[in-house]
Amino acid sequence: MKKNFLLCALIFTGASLFASPWESNLITGIMFNTQKTDIQKSGIEDISSIGYGLQAGYLGIHESGFTLKADGSFGVAISDQVKFNPDSSNLGVYGNLAVGTGYSAQVSEKLMLSFTFMFGVDIIEFEEDTDGITYNSYSDASVTQTLDLFNLNAGFDFLARFSMTPVIGFYAGVGCRAFLNGDYDYRAKYEYNSKTAKESQTYGTLGAYRIQPTVGIIWTL
Repeated sequence: MKKNFLLCALIFTGASLFASPWESNLITGIMFNTQKTDIQKSGIEDISSIGYGLQAGYLGIHESGFTLKADGSFGVAISDQVKFNPDSSNLGVYGNLAVGTGYSAQVSEKLMLSFTFMFGVDIIEFEEDTDGITYNSYSDASVTQTLDLFNLNAGFDFLARFSMTPVIGFYAGVGCRAFLNGDYDYRAKYEYNSKTAKESQTYGTLGAYRIQPTVGIIWTL
């Protein structure tokens, strides 16, 4: 009886929530981030990086203030700890996705503040092609080296919307994440004398962070 009552209460609450007016917002902007990944392997240095790129997302606000948010970012990553050889560019590609929920408040006619708890994933990939190396006694070999960093994360986003019109405005925000766990995945593919050889190393990651400020344009639908 109690279980049935609780189930009915949850269904009624959910139906009431989604039957009430929602405000939908689309966000697009630019981002900068700094992050660090702790590698769980003695002898392998923890990896810090900075990133630059674009952000896009959705911000749904119920009339009660209850908020849903989903966003993603992609761009380039730079790390002094990742150098496959002395001439490496230490440049990689970066992406993250996150979803979460929280609360928003319209504090004035033009200003809205939003705070959401977020869960997501971060991925960075570095890759380098090198020719003319010596491998397995052959002096004209080539190698493609790839390093992937994969991290699950949890944290929060803070966002401020400044409305210029009822439809369009500007936003500024910051996301803070703690890395929970993930993988460090290194791969090398050697080509020599019409042959191919592969090597790989995979270790766990645990801990560290990402901080990501963003600014951009927000559209209210």
